[in-house]
Amino acid sequence: MASRAPAVKVHPSRPAPCFTPTARFLTPPEAIDTTGDQSVSALSTEAPVMTKQSLLLAFAGVLTACGPVKSTSNILDAEVQIQAARTAGAEKEAPYEWTAANLYLQKAREEVGYSDYQAGVDFAVKASRFANEAREKAMSAANSGDSQGRPQNP
Repeated sequence: MASRAPAVKVHPSRPAPCFTPTARFLTPPEAIDTTGDQSVSALSTEAPVMTKQSLLLAFAGVLTACGPVKSTSNILDAEVQIQAARTAGAEKEAPYEWTAANLYLQKAREEVGYSDYQAGVDFAVKASRFANEAREKAMSAANSGDSQGRPQNP
């Protein structure tokens, strides 16, 4: 004996369901009345047509995903620049630029924490710029100090 799907009680003002867990289609898709309804039926085999609104929504979703990625990338770049400045000895040789780079990096992280990604990008770029200046000053100070304190090899 084949088991039958259990009877589904339906409220008189609501249409009968087309899908139940035991019987996939109680009503064939051709029998569904869609007069006056422009939406695509869930049972339709046709691909849904993308409207301008759905395309705009998808595009907006892509754009909002760029903010966290770009800000994180710039923050990581600033961290690398700061580490390079630290290696060059910028803490002692270029204290203004070193401090500015670290404070801008801290502010960039704070702004990203508040989901203000563009401000985070701006502060991270400033941090990178100051860290690069600090590294260059530290390296030039180290090079000028080497030439004054040590004799040149012939």
